[in-house]
Amino acid sequence: LVAGWNGDVVVSCQDGVVSTNSKACTRRPCSTNVTVNATLGGRSRLLAPTVAVASGASFQADCSSVNPGYLGSLSVKCYLGNLIQDVTSCQRTTTTTTTRTTTTSTTGTSTTSTSTTGT
Repeated sequence: LVAGWNGDVVVSCQDGVVSTNSKACTRRPCSTNVTVNATLGGRSRLLAPTVAVASGASFQADCSSVNPGYLGSLSVKCYLGNLIQDVTSCQRTTTTTTTRTTTTSTTGTSTTSTSTTGT
């Protein structure tokens, strides 16, 4: 009757009064074949749980598994059989480039060498 829920609703009628019992209904978990398209810094990757995840529970994935230019862990939450990504804790890696130029001159000849290092 309602998307995201499993189980049976029992409807009964007694003395002209209709009643329902939904105690057997449970939130739909996320099985291993449910995926979410995680996007980070212009790159995307399908993520799925390795084991079934209960509705309301979450699992973690490395941000670098979606985009190698990011560090940290992203969270994927199961909600009524659907996965929702949260990449707010992923941090872009930074690159620092240092350039050093050395000029040596001997009797009218000039030599220039440049070295670049990155971290």
